[in-house]
This record gives sequence, C-alpha cells and structure tokens, in this order.
Amino acid sequence: MKLWIRVVTMAVALGSLPRARAGDFGPPAISVGGAYYQNSDHARRHDEGLDAVIPLSLRALTIEAASRWGHDPRGNAASQQVLFGVNDDSFSPWTLRGRGGAVRFDSGAKPAGMLDILGKADAGEVRLRAEYTPLFETADMIRNEIMFAGIELGGKAALSRRFNPAARLFLRDYSDNNDSVKARGDLPWAVTLSPVRWEFGYRQEYAAFRRQSNGGYFDPDALHSFQAVSSASYWREQAEAYAEVFGGLQQSRRSGNRSTDGFFGVYAEAVLRKLGAFEVALTAEADDYSLGSASGFRHLQIGVRLTSRA
Repeated sequence: MKLWIRVVTMAVALGSLPRARAGDFGPPAISVGGAYYQNSDHARRHDEGLDAVIPLSLRALTIEAASRWGHDPRGNAASQQVLFGVNDDSFSPWTLRGRGGAVRFDSGAKPAGMLDILGKADAGEVRLRAEYTPLFETADMIRNEIMFAGIELGGKAALSRRFNPAARLFLRDYSDNNDSVKARGDLPWAVTLSPVRWEFGYRQEYAAFRRQSNGGYFDPDALHSFQAVSSASYWREQAEAYAEVFGGLQQSRRSGNRSTDGFFGVYAEAVLRKLGAFEVALTAEADDYSLGSASGFRHLQIGVRLTSRA
C-alpha cells in the first residue's frame, strides 16, 4: 500500500474520512465514518459521512454524502456535500473514477465533482486528476465558501524493487480570484521489503500563490521545503498499515516577510478486515508543516470508518 499524503485537500467526497482501497469493489458495501480536526489557530472541525458502493462486475456505482461543522473564535460554519459517481476498472491498465454532485453552503448549493485517471504498469504509474471542490478545513474556509478548480499530474517510476522516485504537479484556480502552483518530488529508498516495507528518502516541495486573498487558507508568495522522510507499510489479507515520519526545513515569503523554520510531522493509517461482517479503518496525522494543511497552522486530525459488506 502506497499512500500519497496531504494532497489535493484530502479526498473530494468525504474529505478526511478514511477510504477503501481503489478498485476493491467486492460485494455491495455501506460505510459510515467521522473525523475530528483542530489547529493552533483555535479552529476545530468534525465531519460525518455515509457512502455506498454498488458493484457491477468491473464497474461500481457510488453514492457519497458528508457533513462538516467548523468552529473558531468568530463562530460556527457548516457545509454538506452529496456526490454520485462511478468507478471503472474495465480499461486495464487504466482505472477511472468520476464524481458529480453539489456542496451546500449558507448561501446555497454549488456544483462539485472530480475525474481521476490512473494508469499502472510494471514500469510505474501515471495519474491525471481534475476537480472542482471546496476547501473545508476550517470554519473560516467554509464561511468564505472557497471553491477551487484543480488539475493534478503525477507519476512514479519503478526503477527497481527498492527505488521508486515520484513527482507531482498541482495547478489551482480559486473562487476568490487567486491561483497557485505546487510541485513535489520524492526520492525514497526501501531499506527492507518484507514483511514490512521500510523506506527512507528525501522530499522537496514548492508552492506559490498569485496573491494573498485573505480567504482563510495559507497563500504564500513562495515556499520551498526540504524534507527527510521515513515510512513503513505492511499488507496482509486481514490487515494493512502505513506510517510516515517526516521533518526538515521550510523557507517562505508572504506579504513581504521572509521566514525560515524547521518542522516535523507524523501520519498513520490502519485497516482491519474480517471483523465479523465489518472492516475498520483508522487514520491520524499531526504536524507543524505549513504545506501540511490548507490553513498553514500546526494541526491534529483523526478519523475512523466502519464498512459493512453484504
């Protein structure tokens, strides 16, 4: 299991709620989940979600719904979202994921959706993703009804069993007359392969925004980060787990001010299967990395998801 962490503001449909493995259609399934978030700017949020998967051979129909409630010193804000979609694995080695629906704010409903195309082969993988979705990390973002249209292009090269470099590019156009570019590169090396794959490597990220819009999200003129990353992953039919520890140096410029800071963060996920008729997924993350969250503040987030398959 290889997870990409903290990109494209989690997932379109249920945000930070743990998700099932892509392509794992199996029998019909229904899931409920929740998540809790807080940051050092006195913002909190909790999410509740419900989704269903109806498999049709190499395709599956999906229904996803989520509610989010945020709180900060200015008060409360809430949004709800419903998406209908299809997962299609019939074009091997390509997989397609499409979603369409609406997100509701205090002022009314807005359209939302995404299209994700992933191609996998022995030599590596390539991904193209387009989306129109809200920023919902804090009450301030929900209150400002920030939406963005985004394109993600990424790839990973399987140069050997131990070395799989990866790169990603993100372009976004925000509803408050702002836009951004973000690039990320990973150079991981697997120290051990089995039963636990332990990787150690280097990651570099760059982000730049056209202006500071005061929309509630972190929007530096430019930010460079240089990171050391260590991760461990484990997979068995009954359970899987992934954990990542990272830290390094970030240099940013915003509103004419320059800063250089160290940072540290952790992420963990575990999935337990065959617990009777249920599957349980748990996630947790915490860091003080400015690009680790849309708000740019030190934060903590935990999530749980319970899935039942017919």
